[in-house]
Amino acid sequence: MRLDMMGEQDDDNTLRLYTNVNAVKRVKNLKKRDRKGYQLLRLERDTETYQEEIRTLEQKKKSLTEKNQRMQEEINRLQSEESFQTDEMKAEQTDKITEIQSEITSNQDELQSYEVQLQEKRARIELIKKQMTQ
Repeated sequence: MRLDMMGEQDDDNTLRLYTNVNAVKRVKNLKKRDRKGYQLLRLERDTETYQEEIRTLEQKKKSLTEKNQRMQEEINRLQSEESFQTDEMKAEQTDKITEIQSEITSNQDELQSYEVQLQEKRARIELIKKQMTQ
């Protein structure tokens, strides 16, 4: 958003406001708020944004956990079939198991990253709640 006001050189009654059209909402009337009211509104919006981000991260975390479980089941299935195979087939399966295990490890690292992000967002929400009560 941009705010330009002309000084004494130009017409003093000129006020120019610039904003992104996508960021503007049309409302029938504005509620009168003081400075504290607008600060609370901003904090509430921040909280809503963080809560939405938390929901998204939790969905990603759940999806990744389920994927890891499916891959672990695949490893177990491959290992149970190993006794009935030739040496060449066993080598291929071992390679496949190793590949799946490395992907599981990578996913676990990503899950830890999600958990750190979740903790950070929850901590921010708590700080906002403290600010709102002050």
